[in-house]
Amino acid sequence: MNTPKILVLSAYHATSHDYWYQQIEKIPWDWTLSSLPPRYYAWRARGNPLSFLNKDIDISRYDLILATSMVDLASMKGIFGELSNKPCLLYFHENQFAYPSQNQKGLLDIQITSIYSALAADGLAFNSSYNRDTFLQGVTNLLGSMPDFCPKDIPYQLKKKSWVIPVPLASPCPDNSIAKDPLHVVWNHRWEHDKGPERLYEFIKLALDAQPDLRFSIIGQQFRQIPPAFNKIRHEFANSICNWGFIEDRREYEAILDSASYILSTAHHDFQGLAVLEACLRGCLPILPRALAYPEFFSPQFTYPVTSDRVQSASNAVATLQNLQQMVPAAPGLNDILAATLLPRYKTWLQSFIPS
Repeated sequence: MNTPKILVLSAYHATSHDYWYQQIEKIPWDWTLSSLPPRYYAWRARGNPLSFLNKDIDISRYDLILATSMVDLASMKGIFGELSNKPCLLYFHENQFAYPSQNQKGLLDIQITSIYSALAADGLAFNSSYNRDTFLQGVTNLLGSMPDFCPKDIPYQLKKKSWVIPVPLASPCPDNSIAKDPLHVVWNHRWEHDKGPERLYEFIKLALDAQPDLRFSIIGQQFRQIPPAFNKIRHEFANSICNWGFIEDRREYEAILDSASYILSTAHHDFQGLAVLEACLRGCLPILPRALAYPEFFSPQFTYPVTSDRVQSASNAVATLQNLQQMVPAAPGLNDILAATLLPRYKTWLQSFIPS
């Protein structure tokens, strides 16, 4: 059998999407990545087929097309006629039905486009059951609100061709010469509203009231518009912050994780939570919302109840931190989502669509 040739199309190639590609390309096949940079979100969401026209892609040389879910696959098949003769798969890192966007303009259009793309694909895969289930429920709700001529079995048809395969995690090599600081808490997410900066502020405030010697690393990718809560955190808790902002150097970032004892999430949105999972693999104990995708990967002792009251949710998170400090449990086992475990599943999924 000839080595399969796989074309990966990524319409918004964010850091987590690149991490995913770096892992799956370890399958010893012939891989090609064609991607668009992660900026101008609305344009990427609707204009990516036009942008891919500039890429001079020779579809004919590939055995299979693997696209990320922002790729407008239905339009791509209309523009690139050769795609209709190739098996095309869609991988969902996220979905727009469960994303708590502050700006709802154009959301319906993006949601409908994602349905067309899913219908145009031969197979679908999601990074968590939460992602799959919220997508399918969102499709059901949206199509159920349409006035007429809407097929009722679309969610069923999409579910039938869906797999759940998380983003594989590389096996870590933590620096054991760095001692864990029992008072060091890391928050390592994108600095955007969906990652819960207001809940983070309340957590730090309550945690320091109870334990003034705690130390915090507030790190992660930043964008042009930073939620105001971050300025409040920096000014009010400056003496308790040991690392702040985006850490450019990978080794420095890993050293921060190696030195911390706890990894905190205050997110309103996480379809898998790679930043949290990576920190756990480096020995951090997680403090996570009992919601989103987290319960799929972590036992209840590492999660806290969330409510619409962010102060109460933050108080629950502090209580979880205090429980972990008393119990000192072993770090959660994550062998099921390591690359060594998941890459054979990816290979099986992909291979089932490659013509023999």
